Amino acid sequence: MPSMTRAFRIPGSLSGEYAGLPGLLSAADAEAAAGRKVVSMSRQEILSCLEKRDLLNQPAVAVDKLLHWGRVFEEAEMLSDALDFFEKADSRDDLLRLFARAREEGDLFLFRRLAKALNHEPTSDEWLSLARRAEEIGKTAFALEAYRSGGHDPSKGESPEGSPVPT
Repeated sequence: MPSMTRAFRIPGSLSGEYAGLPGLLSAADAEAAAGRKVVSMSRQEILSCLEKRDLLNQPAVAVDKLLHWGRVFEEAEMLSDALDFFEKADSRDDLLRLFARAREEGDLFLFRRLAKALNHEPTSDEWLSLARRAEEIGKTAFALEAYRSGGHDPSKGESPEGSPVPT
């Protein structure tokens, strides 16, 4: 079976070639160029979506096994998958760590999923913290929705004290 290579074009790149040709980067090189942590894992080191589904749908699974896979997915930057394992393991500490990370990364969807998994209603301050961080890193749509969820509607010119209204 031929191996498949993913290649990404870096914005501003002059090259128009495809994977394997000069001018384009491998997936790992593209992630590194974007300043993201690159985790190299072989196919055998991570579960396929079907293996993940089967494991999560088992009625009784050892907590250690769930925590192991949660950490593997977290290390691979697959935070939504890590959440699934930590939630099934009922590992509040791991879920809280991911919750803080979602806020730091301005990740609205992960933040919401974690709040639900933790049975936690985010405070206005938590929503505003998420909104400001999302805005700082250019996630404008996430920032706008987080502002709204925090009780501020930037479309109406409402803004928390000291925070510019995103446009």
